[in-house]
Amino acid sequence: MTIGLPRMHNEAGERRDFLPAFVARLVRLGCDVVLEHGYGSAMDLAGADYAGNDHVRFAEETECYRQELVLVLRYPSEDCIAEMRPGGCLMTMAHFPTRPGRVQELRDRGIEVVSLDGVVDDTGRRLVENLRAVGWSGLEVAFDVLEEQYEEFADPGRDPIRVTVLGAGAVGGHAVHAAINYGRVD
Repeated sequence: MTIGLPRMHNEAGERRDFLPAFVARLVRLGCDVVLEHGYGSAMDLAGADYAGNDHVRFAEETECYRQELVLVLRYPSEDCIAEMRPGGCLMTMAHFPTRPGRVQELRDRGIEVVSLDGVVDDTGRRLVENLRAVGWSGLEVAFDVLEEQYEEFADPGRDPIRVTVLGAGAVGGHAVHAAINYGRVD
């Protein structure tokens, strides 16, 4: 089986590539792995960290999407989906319940999908999730915008900033924590 591991290009500073140990494990399972040029570079990993095996090679992004199985956390762009072969399989966060058009598009193209956000245990609890990142990411962006647009943002005498969090689950808890830290992790 050939597995394509493309990079994610949606955001500046995207740092979500799989580690060399994971790629080595795929090879031990008998897979040939095609990594996009620059894979791991956002995490200060070099190509040599992944290479050293005849079953691992680097290629252009389009080549990664032409493999039998494509594994990428963030759902790919329309152009990337168009590169996939009929009968290929995509493993990604597909979010099918909120994106019904994706289901039909992928069916029409003959692409099988494992929606990582749909992988659940026997009680229906998601097994692939990052609730902290979901809770923090929106607040980080919101405070960045406020800081740019609100001249007195850093002034301790300014009016308080009020944040409304809808929901009281794990994501909401992380969002509250992000709000009291102005969306700053550090």
